[in-house]
Amino acid sequence: MGLFQKAVETYDAHEYCVGVFEEGKEPLSPISHTIIQAGLVVTVSADGTFEDARLVGKDEPKIIIPVTEESGGRSGKNPPPHPLCDKLEYVAPGNEKKHGAYLAQLSRWACSPQATPMLTAIWAYVERGTIMHDLERVGVSGYGPDDKKDMGSLVCWRVTGEGPDFGACWQNQKLFRSFIEWYASARQDQTEGLCMIEGEVGVLANNHPKKIVSHFGNAKLISSNDDSGFTFRGRFSDSAQAATIGYVTTQKVHCALSWLSSNQGVSFGKREFICWNPYGITVVPPTGPFRVSKEPLKRPSDYEDDLRKTLEGHLSSLPADKDDVVIVALDAATTGRLAVAYYNELKGSDYYQRLLKWDETCCWPNGKFGIQAPSLYSIANYAFGTFRSGQGKFVTDEKVLRLQMQRLVSCRVDGRRMPFDVVRALVGHASTLERYESDLASNVLFVACAVIRKYWFDNRGEEIEMSLDREKNDRSYQFGRLLAVLDAAESACYGQGDKRTTNAIRRQPAFKKHPLRVAANVHEALDKAYFPSLLKSEPGLYAYFKSEIAEIFDKIHSFPERDWNKQLGDTYLVGFYLERSELYKGKQGKSEEEE
Repeated sequence: MGLFQKAVETYDAHEYCVGVFEEGKEPLSPISHTIIQAGLVVTVSADGTFEDARLVGKDEPKIIIPVTEESGGRSGKNPPPHPLCDKLEYVAPGNEKKHGAYLAQLSRWACSPQATPMLTAIWAYVERGTIMHDLERVGVSGYGPDDKKDMGSLVCWRVTGEGPDFGACWQNQKLFRSFIEWYASARQDQTEGLCMIEGEVGVLANNHPKKIVSHFGNAKLISSNDDSGFTFRGRFSDSAQAATIGYVTTQKVHCALSWLSSNQGVSFGKREFICWNPYGITVVPPTGPFRVSKEPLKRPSDYEDDLRKTLEGHLSSLPADKDDVVIVALDAATTGRLAVAYYNELKGSDYYQRLLKWDETCCWPNGKFGIQAPSLYSIANYAFGTFRSGQGKFVTDEKVLRLQMQRLVSCRVDGRRMPFDVVRALVGHASTLERYESDLASNVLFVACAVIRKYWFDNRGEEIEMSLDREKNDRSYQFGRLLAVLDAAESACYGQGDKRTTNAIRRQPAFKKHPLRVAANVHEALDKAYFPSLLKSEPGLYAYFKSEIAEIFDKIHSFPERDWNKQLGDTYLVGFYLERSELYKGKQGKSEEEE
């Protein structure tokens, strides 16, 4: 199946909540309707007499209004009117072309067998043409005698009375059904054909809705315009040869996708990612965390056990016959065209197994938070963002962010290998720790180590241990350990509250390129400027650092001499992180003993 079939399946599975409002969520709109922000609420009585009007606050939820096929995707200088709720320039007399078209269409619906008492009351009031006078009379802000009128405000209606025939027009199920039935009868003479989505013959759509993604309000997923865009010229003589889609089908598709985007979509660089189960079962998004438990787990075995338990919990919530998971990324290169940048659908068991595999291999100890898998956003931002020293954070260009997020989503969901350029970029940023504040430096280093671990597993089949291995036969790893000890040794010589950057961290970029030469220089500076005072104040600590440095140098000298001063590989960050963690643990233990 494809995106449109899954959208129809989603709509059909959720027909029970069509037009139903829930706090904090946008409703699923009925076919031939759309979701929009109102500007004015006008209240009339059951006989069409004006009663009151008020402005709609910007924080008030959007409403459901009926639309025709033409008005649902309208654009241009003189777009067709909506059937009931529309801008004031259509509802009020003044612009005879727009008001005349609006009133004529409303009259046809109000005089039809499908009309309801609410509709008749609104029609009777609009025909009087007194709305501008009434707004001024009740003192609605912006519509007084001396005010500049906002004719672009969308007017919606309330009709006073008791029973299901009255109330707010955007919540009235009877009014929704009235328009759907009337508009279906009005389109009976339209062209029929085969709907290529559902495989059934019916009335075809000539125009398709927009507003699937809120920040791409005018972009359409389906459109054809051979007059200017040359969408199909050279391949087909008319758009119907490319694809034919039923009117009801396209309405279901667009209503479902708009509903999913509003309530479940997440945006990165304005690329919209939506992940869902067509039957409404909650699904972990590919951009979010897989683990449910927030308990910090320090041991890898505990972390793996928790992942397995989490997998079992997710799988138990997905029935075998309704366990599909759909992932789509939507983006717009222009204001008028919406594209499917990524699409995948798979069984829930496969989907969760892939998320588990990612979190098993792309994880690392993160201080007090325990072992974690970094978020995809953190990976993309720290790898491809630009560090803004004034803001103290990384900022990633929107175009770059959306492309990299999609790459990472594809790696996680499709089981692809971690790209090397991501590793290289993270190692580069993690090799300049002096630029960052302490918390940011720790985060960058944590993400870099997790990604390095993932890359080594994907490309070399090696699982990097998350605990210190003093005997590891890796030159870069041992040099990373040495950098951590040199940094800790100098820090130990500073006074309490002194947050100077050590020589080891300041010279980290040079250390990565020429490790032995820089390490010798830093060690020499320690011997001359810092160790004499440490020997007097804390001889035990002095002896410990000297012993650690000598032991690591011995490990390094066991490698071929020609390699001693070669540029370090990415695992030097792993050795640095783990050695520093061990030193921090030792410092914590010493403090507890002293207390």
